[in-house]
Amino acid sequence: MKAVAEGSARGQFPVELRSPDWDLTEGVRQYALDHIAAKLEKHADHIQSVIIRFEDVNGSKGGGDKTCRIEVLLAHMRPLVVHENHHDLRAAMDLAADRVERSVGREIERMRDRPRDGDRRSVRRL
Repeated sequence: MKAVAEGSARGQFPVELRSPDWDLTEGVRQYALDHIAAKLEKHADHIQSVIIRFEDVNGSKGGGDKTCRIEVLLAHMRPLVVHENHHDLRAAMDLAADRVERSVGREIERMRDRPRDGDRRSVRRL
């Protein structure tokens, strides 16, 4: 693995950046924190951590397809994984950030709509 970097969304949840195919520049690292983590900040109470992976789809074959894969670990829920391909890495990040923001919001709403066993009260009749 060529590059691993860590950061946080304004101290609210940890963000890990991974890139096995190339070194992460400060610009890419900062862009990911500013654009991806910022989209998830409103759901910070439910997020345990975020892992962002950057890969070169074509590898040594050449070509311009880059992948941004975002994994969000939610408290008491299954992890959400979104990935987007684009020839421009920043465009892939933006597309993935939009999708993961919607996915996290939907999953949190589903959790809120589920009945909880602890909320049911049985009434004993005499």
